[in-house]
Amino acid sequence: MNKINNEFSFSILSKLDTDEKGKMEFKINPEFGNGKIVLYRVVNGLYVTLWDYYSYNNQSEEFQAFQSKAGIFYKIFEGKFFINIEDRKATVISKGDIVNFFGDSRDVVVECKHFGERVLSLGLYFYYEELVHSMFNNLFDCDCLEDYINDEQIRQILVYNKDTQIDKALSDLLLVLQEDNQFLIKTKALELFYYATKNYKNHLCDSENKYDKHLISQIIEMKNFLDVNLDRYFTIPELAKKFGMSQTYAKEIFKELYDSTIYQYHLSRRLESANKLLAERTEIKISDIALQTGFSSASKFTHAYKKKYGVIPSSVRR
Repeated sequence: MNKINNEFSFSILSKLDTDEKGKMEFKINPEFGNGKIVLYRVVNGLYVTLWDYYSYNNQSEEFQAFQSKAGIFYKIFEGKFFINIEDRKATVISKGDIVNFFGDSRDVVVECKHFGERVLSLGLYFYYEELVHSMFNNLFDCDCLEDYINDEQIRQILVYNKDTQIDKALSDLLLVLQEDNQFLIKTKALELFYYATKNYKNHLCDSENKYDKHLISQIIEMKNFLDVNLDRYFTIPELAKKFGMSQTYAKEIFKELYDSTIYQYHLSRRLESANKLLAERTEIKISDIALQTGFSSASKFTHAYKKKYGVIPSSVRR
């Protein structure tokens, strides 16, 4: 319990709320977001983790990943973020991804950024020394765990998103969590742990979306730039040059982070701005609103507006 409270994720982002029958519930401190993190103790050193929260205060200072040898395994059901460890390439983690990571106090998280949206994940959190002792006492085979923690590729963060056995185990675990069946929670958690430490080998060659952290930071700046420059249209070559990257990386990473092309994202934001002007600034001509939101003509504005909202701009003012 004390060790958990000393971990970054729980001591800084969260605060303990309850501790009953092996179940610990944390609340996100208001300065970081809102929501909760629930842990269920399976055996000494192994916990089921259910994260359901919104984070709007990104962590950028360096911090230790773990206080001692520990691992985390989970699947993201909602949300997206990126994390950079030891100044290695940043890893984008998004909905549907399964994540494996094992490390210790030598592993330093340089940057971890969320996108202000809900994060929902389910998985496992474990401490190596305590878990090995528990497994030995309960006559469990530790070979899979030993192979797992000695694999350097896990220290790089392994991300993949399709594994039938793991998906089935996660679905079963989520169901028994909802039923609050303590016996089945432990049974299903141990099954999931077995698959997590065994099946990962099948995914070591899976492609991962890892990028230089500078590129991701530039894409975030690009998105912020587009958000406040809604009065003109920008081409991909213009934006790539402005933010110092290739057009290919600009398009690829933007789509990965925001689930939209650069063009469609900025078009949507410009139309939202135009829609607000139509409703609130009735003294401004529609043709002027078109120009103020980056459209070369009123006809092109009308075509784009109807495609997004299903009506022509003039109908908003009737």
